[in-house]
Amino acid sequence: MRQIPLVKHFVINLIIVDADKVLLEKRNGQWKLPGGHINDGENPVDAVRREAAEELGIEVDFLAEEQLFVGSPETYSLPTPFSSFVHVVDSDGVLGDRHENTILTYIVEPRGKARGLESQEIAWYSKDELRQARVSQIVKDIALAGLKRYLTSQK
Repeated sequence: MRQIPLVKHFVINLIIVDADKVLLEKRNGQWKLPGGHINDGENPVDAVRREAAEELGIEVDFLAEEQLFVGSPETYSLPTPFSSFVHVVDSDGVLGDRHENTILTYIVEPRGKARGLESQEIAWYSKDELRQARVSQIVKDIALAGLKRYLTSQK
């Protein structure tokens, strides 16, 4: 039997931090980090900006991290993701069949007041609230680690 190759997608997640709280959105009954697929012709930074505008009506500033300097007019640096990982999805009801998501997660600060523009609930969670929340462990771990990195960078 011939094995069908796994379809691969690139996805961005946003850890949106305001003061000492992280924003989550509720989709399909689950609290998640905002984000979405990187469209054809987009780089990850473009996708972060587009998703923040489409889903939440905000612009964002990336957490300032040291960047590799590239001194060429044809090449430019992008903000470094806070984390990257691969998640194999058996079937999500949206894309259908089994596929693989390569997820790049960025820590950003909002410019403006976030609101759920795609009929999703949104909520801000402090570190203690997030620890107690009914949120998947992976979302909780990434959000807490991102909040810690953000707070450390502000000292």
